[in-house]
Amino acid sequence: MSIVRTILVSLLLATSMSAQNASVEQDFATMPEACQKIVMSYGKDIELEAVEFERKGSTTVYEVEFYADGVMTELEMLPNGEVVEIEQKVPYDDLSETLKKSIDWQPGSKRRIKITRVVRTVYEVEIEGVRGTMRYDVFGENLGAESGKGKEEDDD
Repeated sequence: MSIVRTILVSLLLATSMSAQNASVEQDFATMPEACQKIVMSYGKDIELEAVEFERKGSTTVYEVEFYADGVMTELEMLPNGEVVEIEQKVPYDDLSETLKKSIDWQPGSKRRIKITRVVRTVYEVEIEGVRGTMRYDVFGENLGAESGKGKEEDDD
């Protein structure tokens, strides 16, 4: 009987944990004012597609998809309005010539291409006397080191 009880408790905990991380639809007007201001800063004619929030650990993240000036934009923000990530669809013709060459895609070919510009908030941490720079996102996730970026300091 205790094995069955253990399995049931494990299933309940797993369900509860996944529910905490699930996105929940929300009305734009109920988002924190700081988040609303960020979205509205993209232009006067905002066409909302989706407004959601989710919990990432102990942090609430607001996600908003909208069109502004014909450009689809997705924002992830913290309740204080700090932008975690921006995703914007970018037409191929808007890319620089250098980037177009790097992509190596031939306009008019049968292949489809979808280009999204992603801007993510990253914190770089340099520690005096240590070579390299550590990178973290706003949730404290270690994004790895950039070796040699920091300078080793001499003690004088």
